[in-house]
Order: sequence, then structure tokens, then C-alpha cells
Amino acid sequence: MHDGYSPVITFSPNERQLKIMMAVSRGWSNHRIGELFGLKASTIKSQLASIGHMTGAYTRVELVDYMCRLKLIEIPSLEKPANAQLTARQIQVLRAVANGMSHREIASKLFLTEHTVRSHTRRLYKRLGISGRVEAVVMAHALSLLD
Repeated sequence: MHDGYSPVITFSPNERQLKIMMAVSRGWSNHRIGELFGLKASTIKSQLASIGHMTGAYTRVELVDYMCRLKLIEIPSLEKPANAQLTARQIQVLRAVANGMSHREIASKLFLTEHTVRSHTRRLYKRLGISGRVEAVVMAHALSLLD
């Protein structure tokens, strides 16, 4: 979990790494990314681990957040869905998700049960029209909820 990223070295991704990171931001699996490049999923996993060591972003959520914050990927300009009005608590949960926190960690930080965190997560995913953590990070950046 990271509250911000301050890599020791400047990370300048090569073209393949940038394409891999773009595929990750779309929620693609290692297997699907491997098919795109004609590589094994294990090679993609190794590439992602290498990127993680260089950036300090070790999970897919952390990597996408890192990429969005440093403008390494284009954040889609999205219109806020009509029903995307999030509660203050849902925004807190979304920010915690974007910081790579697990449901258990979010529950502890916000003094909620894990069940309540899962409920908030499901509802905010439905309101934003997304299906997972990686999409949540991209959407949160697109809607300027993490700035």
C-alpha cells in the first residue's frame, strides 16, 4: 500500500513496458497481454515485477495509480454517469482502493466491517459502471476524485 509514490530513480518506460502498462490499465490478464506480444504469461509477470521494482508499484492497482499520477497513460475524458453521485463514504472507500488497500485494511481504517466495505465497493462500482479495482482507479482519476 502506498499513499504516494517517490521512486528512487526516474522511471522512463520503454515502448514494450508502456504497452504492457496500458494493457494492465484496461484490466487485461497476463495471458491476454502475452498473446498480444507473442510472449508467455510468465514473461509478462516478470516484466511487471521489473516495473514494480523500478516504480515501487507492485500491484496492478498501484501500477495504474502510479501511471495516472505521472501521466504515463492517457486518462480517458469521461462524462460522469448520470447516477455516479457517490456518498462521502464511497469516495473514502474509492480512495483507499486506489491506494491499494485490501477490504480488511479499509475496514480497519474507516472503522467499518469488511461486509460494509464490500457493500460500498459493489455500490460504487455499479454507480460508476465499472467492474474492478483497476477500472476504479482509472475512473477515479478521470473524474478527478484522487487529485
